[in-house]
Amino acid sequence: MAKDEHTVMRSSVWASMSVITVTAALYFSAAFVRKINPYISPASTNLVWAAMNIVPLPAGLMMLTGILSAGISSASTFLSLIGSSLTNDIMQSGSLKMSRLVMFLAGLFVLMLAVFNPPQIFWVMYFGGTVIASSWGITALASVWFRHISECGAFWGMFLGFAGCIVPKIYAAVKGISLPLWLDPFFIGMFLSIAGLIAGSVIHSASDDDMREYDILHVRPESEKSAEKDRATFMLTYIYALFGVILGVFFVFCYALPYMRA
Repeated sequence: MAKDEHTVMRSSVWASMSVITVTAALYFSAAFVRKINPYISPASTNLVWAAMNIVPLPAGLMMLTGILSAGISSASTFLSLIGSSLTNDIMQSGSLKMSRLVMFLAGLFVLMLAVFNPPQIFWVMYFGGTVIASSWGITALASVWFRHISECGAFWGMFLGFAGCIVPKIYAAVKGISLPLWLDPFFIGMFLSIAGLIAGSVIHSASDDDMREYDILHVRPESEKSAEKDRATFMLTYIYALFGVILGVFFVFCYALPYMRA
């Protein structure tokens, strides 16, 4: 457990910069492997093939261990979310046995899909990442910074964000078409999420208890008031902004422009 909110903020900044850096390195590494062997199928297993055929044995073992660890960690997290969401939010029973049963059934269903249908790691990430961002992102941000968001608004914001992203994605995948940039499912989901959030909060406004909880959330504890810690945390935000600029310039000159010239 973090000792204070400053530690949480700094850790989140360093963690996000690390994830972005590693992700960029993985994308470029996959492209290099593709140049070595353009016949790998499915292409999402490029790094697995590289770990088994190119790099030295110790490095390959570390790569495979990291890939498996990341997959197991993500799977366990999402299974826990599925179980707790169904029992606590939908059924409102809080039954531990029911939560475990739901997790077991969800895991069994995914296992059957993996056995009878070759796994497509890239497409799972492509569908899952943007769906989560468009359904949860706006609602999560609004819940912290907008006082009049109600439970109804949060529900419709998440529901319409999810539907607005997943439906066009499935349609485009089934039809084998590419939607224009301005009709990207991510943007459709974000727009519908905002619309649902506003409409739901207007129809059923936030209660007095919701308002009080919001006010309590924005009261800074005395233990968090430290000029020295404030300076260190704010300095890290400037580093974060500089990192974003450097990363943007890097991708423009090392990815976007070479891709357009190819």
